[in-house]
Amino acid sequence: MPKPSASPAATTAPAQSPARRPLKLALRLFLLLLITYTVWCVIVYVKQDSLIFPRSAIAPVSPQDEQPQIGEQLLSLSRDGTPLCVILWMPADLSRKSSLAPGQKPLPALIYIHGNAERIEHVRAAALTDPYKNLGFAVATLEYRGYSPLAPGEPSQDDITRDLVTLYDALASDPRIDPSRIVFHGRSLGGGFACDLARYRSPAALVLESTFTSIASFSSRMGVPSFLCKHPLRNDEVLPTLSAPVLIMHTTSDTLIPISHARTLKSLTKDAELIEMPGGHSECPADFDAYTAAITNFLKKHGYGK
Repeated sequence: MPKPSASPAATTAPAQSPARRPLKLALRLFLLLLITYTVWCVIVYVKQDSLIFPRSAIAPVSPQDEQPQIGEQLLSLSRDGTPLCVILWMPADLSRKSSLAPGQKPLPALIYIHGNAERIEHVRAAALTDPYKNLGFAVATLEYRGYSPLAPGEPSQDDITRDLVTLYDALASDPRIDPSRIVFHGRSLGGGFACDLARYRSPAALVLESTFTSIASFSSRMGVPSFLCKHPLRNDEVLPTLSAPVLIMHTTSDTLIPISHARTLKSLTKDAELIEMPGGHSECPADFDAYTAAITNFLKKHGYGK
């Protein structure tokens, strides 16, 4: 008898086209890179709070630096039930008074906002507000949330800016202070908050020290899109809207926030003066006398001074 022919199902399947192998390999590689990049973006998004507010990197505060100076007082301020840590320094003749003497003029005031790896005590120890004190300013310094036992909570752009608005309003309502002469000074990250405060309250003048065009602009360094930045602090959007005079101070060898940021900010500002100083980011001010002279001359030029 003749043998039955082989079933069609038993025939061997045709081999895969060699031309399709590189395409499948490329697709697998693309998917691997996409997954890796997505994981990286998630890591950066989650870790950005500790990068922008590196509380673990803050230098210890010595017991001596914790001691208040003569004329300092802790303001009793709160927002949404959360106490704020604000140190107010007043000249000796007003430090223990709640009102002015007859004929006495109200004082100009400074809101000083420090960097991300500092605390109020470091500002005090470095005498960074002395140029203002020497010109008779009242000086207020806000501590970031989570940076001190006296400042509970977690730091964020929204909360710190709203805390600063609360501080501004308290100063503006103080009978000892002239509400039309409140100056903002922001150092490094504090420059971002000084500009953000200026969105809501108009400064009489603005001093920016070692600051950036925006936090969002650093996204490219990390290789992530800027929309993932939770605290963008867009100084480059605020400065073009200001009519107040602006002093920008920056060190030429700053590798953390390059001098190009300061030059860009000056170009965006209607009335700005740029002082370029030697040194790196953490060395500003390397020359305290030059730092004092730059602030003093700027303020006197715009009508502040004894």
